[in-house]
Parts: sequence; structure tokens; C-alpha cells
Amino acid sequence: LFSCKLKSLVVTTMSFSEHAKAIDAIGEKLDATSDALAAEPELGWEEVKAHARLVKLLEELGFDVTPSYGGLKTAFRATAGDVSGKNGPVVALCSEYDALPGINGKVR
Repeated sequence: LFSCKLKSLVVTTMSFSEHAKAIDAIGEKLDATSDALAAEPELGWEEVKAHARLVKLLEELGFDVTPSYGGLKTAFRATAGDVSGKNGPVVALCSEYDALPGINGKVR
């Protein structure tokens, strides 16, 4: 659900095809970020490069980002639009982006 138009996605009146178009518009950025994360796997609690890359991407896409959220250097919170829940649904995403030893190739 990353999109330059995400502020209109949070409290949504957009159709599925409008969502798809908004996501497709940034597909190359998403693919490049995914490839970069896969090329430099980092173990849990040590994902400092991934953290920096994801925070930068989300800021570029217009999110309000709080890096090192909750006192964790590899966590962040990103919000867009009205997150009070008073004006429509709120969507939350939780993502794991740490590497697993022996599964994700050579972990740096």
C-alpha cells in the first residue's frame, strides 16, 4: 500500500483499480528497495541499512516517519492522512525485514 497518493488511500473512496494504478506508479521504487534489501541482508535488531532505506523511501512517498520508534533503533512508524479512525478506516501494516541465518544467503 505504498503510494504517492497514500493520503487518499488511508481514508479511502478509491476503487481497487485506482489503488492498483497508484501502486503501479511507484512500482520501480518498490522493486529497487526490495532488491536492495535482499542484496544486503541483516540479522534481527541489526537492520540499520534496511531501516535507513525504508525510512527514506517512506519519507519520499509523503509519509510522516518516526525513525527508531519505541526506542528501537531498527523500528519506525510511518503515518499518512487521518489516523484517528473518526473519518474512516485506518490500515496498519507490520513488516519483518530481518534476515534469517542460513536462509537469506550471506548475511553481512
